[in-house]
Amino acid sequence: MGRLLVGMQNDLVVFSHLVRRRPDVKAILAREAEGFPGIHALQNDHPLAAQLRRYLDGDPVDPVDVPVLWTRGTDFQQRVWRALRGVRRGNVVTYAQLAALAGAPRAARAVGNAMASNPLVLFVPCHRVVAAGGSLGGFSAGLDTKRHLLRLEGRIHDHSG
Repeated sequence: MGRLLVGMQNDLVVFSHLVRRRPDVKAILAREAEGFPGIHALQNDHPLAAQLRRYLDGDPVDPVDVPVLWTRGTDFQQRVWRALRGVRRGNVVTYAQLAALAGAPRAARAVGNAMASNPLVLFVPCHRVVAAGGSLGGFSAGLDTKRHLLRLEGRIHDHSG
């Protein structure tokens, strides 16, 4: 799955990325710091890091409960992301259902674009959004990671997609 890089400012999560290559961490932090002076990477000894480790170990905690600092996105994207934080661990929604939850029932395709722009992976659980008809849809960190996260949350019980 790679490393989870979480940026913090004043004890609020500003961004989170799944990073596959260790050298990319510094580049991502430098790029993020341009827009958010004073952000820092979440340290391993922070209580949030322990909570995330518990989540990734399969414990029934949910990253959507963690406070975030909304710094990006259009008004529509933020509406979608906020609506998605209401989808709890172990549940999924389709792009169309999420569009309806965000107050734009005909905007399923725009919801897909909002998912692709999500700056708060896990905290805005875009892995919980699936395509109509049961297929997984897409995921910025790859479908294997999406399957892993859904399996971790008890949503997928076998090794199929």
